[in-house]
Amino acid sequence: MRRFSSLLLLLFTAGSALASDIGDLPLKPGLWEVRPLKMIRDGQDVLAQRAAAHAALEKSLQAMPPEKRKRMEELTSGTGRICLSSSDFSAAAKALQPTGCKPTITSKSGNKVSYSWDCTIQGTRSSGKGERVDEGDRVFSHVETQSTDPTGASHGTIHETEMRYVGSDCGSVGGANSAR
Repeated sequence: MRRFSSLLLLLFTAGSALASDIGDLPLKPGLWEVRPLKMIRDGQDVLAQRAAAHAALEKSLQAMPPEKRKRMEELTSGTGRICLSSSDFSAAAKALQPTGCKPTITSKSGNKVSYSWDCTIQGTRSSGKGERVDEGDRVFSHVETQSTDPTGASHGTIHETEMRYVGSDCGSVGGANSAR
């Protein structure tokens, strides 16, 4: 389930063009830095909650050796790195094929694509809309989702993300299937 959720997140957060048969705005394969700008779940600001938890963690970080502290700060910064390859794009599209969950392009203009979806995956109904704007080596996305799980609980989310292309060499950073 975690792998499937990662593929959905990759597909919808990074934008509709990750599926090979959608859009004219494909992402470049290589190393991308991903930074959440806004994360709201059921009206709660997830980033503010993370910031409060990070502030509490900051005290304990001060007592760590410098190398360990640096690594912990990187892990808790909220900014992640992911290596995207053509096979990741294909895997995302292939994983969604049997579900019938595929974004529909609602408009395209220059470097901007808007899309929507409405489908059920593993008993959870998901619908939403998104927008992706490409500005050279930076990609901005805004996604609003409403989902209802098999128990009938409904959840709304809003994600805004900035992705920055770092380069073609991913070094030791794993691919989409191993995203942190």
